[in-house]
Amino acid sequence: GIHTLYAKIWDRAEPKENFEANLAWSAGPAFAGGRRLASTGLLSSGQIADFCAGRAPVAETLVRGARGAFLRAFEAELGGETLAWRFVLDGPRSQARVAELAAALERGGPDDAAIEAALEANDEGVRGLVARADGLQSSGDPMAAAHHASDVLFNIMRGGVFVDGAAWDKADLLEFAASRNRRLAPRLAEALAALPERTGRAAVIEALRDADPGLRRLAREYLPLTWSRRHGDPSRPWNRFSVRVRDPGGRRIVDYQGNWRDIFQNWEALLASEPEYAESFIATFLSAMTADGHNPYRIGRSGVDWEVVDEEDPWSYIGYWGDHQVIYLLKLLEAAEAREPGFAGRLWGERAFTFADVPYRIRPNAELLERPKSGIRFDAAAHRRALARAEALGADGRLVPGPGGEPLLASLSDKLVAIVIAKAGNLVPGGGLWLNTQRPEWNDANNALVGWGLSLVSLAELRRLLLFLRTLPCLDAPVELAAESAAAVSAFAAVLAATPPRAVDDPAARKSWMDAVGPVMDAWRSARYALADRASLLAEAGAEIPAPERVGLPAGRLRAFVEGLLALADATLRANRRSDGLWHSYNLMRPVPGGVEVDRLHLMLEGQVAVLGSGLLSPEESAEVLAALASSELYVEDRRSYLLYPDRALPGFLERNVLDAEAMALPLVGRLLEAGGGGVLERQADGTTRFAPAMANRHDVERALAGDPAGPGLADHYERLLRHREFTGRSGTMFAFEGLGSIYWHMVAKLLLATSEACFAAAAAGSPALGELKARYRAIQAGIGYRKTAAEYGAFPADPYSHTPAGRGAQQPGMTGQVKEEILARWNELGLRWRGGRLFLEPVLLDPRELEREGGLEFTYGRVPFRYVAAERPWLRILGPEGWEECPGPEIPLSRARAVEAGLPGAAR
Repeated sequence: GIHTLYAKIWDRAEPKENFEANLAWSAGPAFAGGRRLASTGLLSSGQIADFCAGRAPVAETLVRGARGAFLRAFEAELGGETLAWRFVLDGPRSQARVAELAAALERGGPDDAAIEAALEANDEGVRGLVARADGLQSSGDPMAAAHHASDVLFNIMRGGVFVDGAAWDKADLLEFAASRNRRLAPRLAEALAALPERTGRAAVIEALRDADPGLRRLAREYLPLTWSRRHGDPSRPWNRFSVRVRDPGGRRIVDYQGNWRDIFQNWEALLASEPEYAESFIATFLSAMTADGHNPYRIGRSGVDWEVVDEEDPWSYIGYWGDHQVIYLLKLLEAAEAREPGFAGRLWGERAFTFADVPYRIRPNAELLERPKSGIRFDAAAHRRALARAEALGADGRLVPGPGGEPLLASLSDKLVAIVIAKAGNLVPGGGLWLNTQRPEWNDANNALVGWGLSLVSLAELRRLLLFLRTLPCLDAPVELAAESAAAVSAFAAVLAATPPRAVDDPAARKSWMDAVGPVMDAWRSARYALADRASLLAEAGAEIPAPERVGLPAGRLRAFVEGLLALADATLRANRRSDGLWHSYNLMRPVPGGVEVDRLHLMLEGQVAVLGSGLLSPEESAEVLAALASSELYVEDRRSYLLYPDRALPGFLERNVLDAEAMALPLVGRLLEAGGGGVLERQADGTTRFAPAMANRHDVERALAGDPAGPGLADHYERLLRHREFTGRSGTMFAFEGLGSIYWHMVAKLLLATSEACFAAAAAGSPALGELKARYRAIQAGIGYRKTAAEYGAFPADPYSHTPAGRGAQQPGMTGQVKEEILARWNELGLRWRGGRLFLEPVLLDPRELEREGGLEFTYGRVPFRYVAAERPWLRILGPEGWEECPGPEIPLSRARAVEAGLPGAAR
């Protein structure tokens, strides 16, 4: 059955032929002896009712303009034999391949054996990809192994998996380089001419050790990933999809693409299996950063991409997320530094990274305070110039140009300082980080907090970044930075030194801080935008682009900045501990005469997870938070897990939108009612007055009353009565996804991972809280789907899911952020921990049941086979070049291990 369009769907006044079809075909039906039965083919479901009524179907050879099907009708008498047939769905296939298949079917093939072989080859291909990412395990707890395999499968489906580890196809590397920069690609080919066609990543990097920085950058950012497909809801017009796995010749496509906030999470989980790509992941992240410390929306092998304003499209929207530049990058840096001490120091001063020329401009501080929900301006001219450069040069044209027309290069110190400046400028003491860039954080449910919202979640993540920076010896050395960043660091150091401790709870002192940092941020951002705009205009004119000014900071200046900001972050976080032992997650900023107030929002799970992962708490304090959480309204007993937000009753339809006495006292209200409401108000028979249905938000009220000096006053009452300043988005108005009564499994998995980290901190400190923390970890894990029955979970237990609404089963399977957190938590369960460049076996979380399998617990890590078995005493050995060697433990010399075996008493301490 050939299912196709006669022409592609196309609305322009020109033809667009379609030469591909989807196919459905059958093999059989046949008895065991191979005799084929006569059958009638149907291409629609229109005759099913007749068939069920006993009427013989009539063959269909053409169906047009109707939903297709593929059915075979036949008669057979069974006398104990087995009757078997198969349906195969295939496509898209070209006309030539359709003709070839039709001829093969006429000859009687493919037969059962060929179909079975094809299915097995397909399954083996998937298993091979999962194995590359260490997804295959055998355990005394089979569901734990199955769940890990499912997590890994979905993680690589979204983020991709490396085709052949660190082995590279030089031709593909050069093709990638040509797509990025047509000027540099020939020079890269010349520099690598002596290398064989199949080479290794290390050999390429070594060959370019003394080469032009632009060539080293291209090689660093080459990621030969396959199987990646962009994630996103296809119902949203801005999510453009391209799922390409193989080319028309059947060869695996080397490509990746993803939304920024998804793909770097997937790469974080993949890094344990491909540690040699840590530098490439980090370089790709840093080179796609903007000069003002943010990120583009999408990233792929073909470069960066951003959202574009379209006044005719109500879905069109622009903006930066708040947390990605902190926690996503930090997790990659932590992993790289743990495996290679000095990793950050090696790149600290090397000018190796670029800037994405995203045409967004954050407005000056005064405008942000006036209209914080419209904090970003789209620069259409800069957008057009970037696209023109990309057309001429390749994807590098979307980057900020520098001397010679090549992308402007910056160091790791430049990048990290830019991130910290961007966050420091949005810190509201006692409240959190100001969400003024038109996008929510990782969680869409709180998107409406953008504007007056303050995030303690991102502040906790910033604290963790500051702790990481504080451990780097290079922080104490003199450093050269972009001139505007050096000036901002010095200015912030002065403001921090002058800020009193009471700023976290005193509205006037809080306002003084904001008044002081606002001009610092205005100067820094305007200089960064001017640099990009000037370079862009010079590039358009074909003129020489001068090197931007750089300034040296003396030894200790950066550390003083980091230490001062860390102290203020700690004081702010501590000020947000609730009386019930839990922590606030988000607050609201409210300017008042002479000060800035901070209003608290309701309890949320996000804040608990963030503070647990911030490094602020001792093991004993972490245990207290988890105990309070288990006793809070976020815990749901029947689902044995945690809600994202407490479920709560909302006002009924007729209870909402009623003007109270204070609003009714406005003279404007009286005038409007005398005129019949003016389309703004509506009065019912009993005198109750409401805003009219067309008034969907404050802006509607302001537009309807434009020109009336009393209009803003009524708009203020609209916002007050409907509590729009507290409106968080779907978390307060929906009942699925991340809405009320919903478990959001990504956040539960984040809680699981943060608790595992608290367990290791307790073990390292010898804390008596370790036992309680381990019990809390087990309890959180017990609420996840794979610890439930299908009936209880309402879905396939082994698979990850997005969310579980109240009264329903788990929804939206597959490519959710849950998988990343659980893969990392799984390595923690297996006790594999990197510190100081060494891998340690510390199985404090291993479940004893996992060893109750003949042959023990088997898995791979970095594709090195591991086996754990139950033993009376602990022992560790590796298979090295000279055979099996006993190791004193717990350090595992993974660099020379071909296999690792460990005997664990019972199952772990």
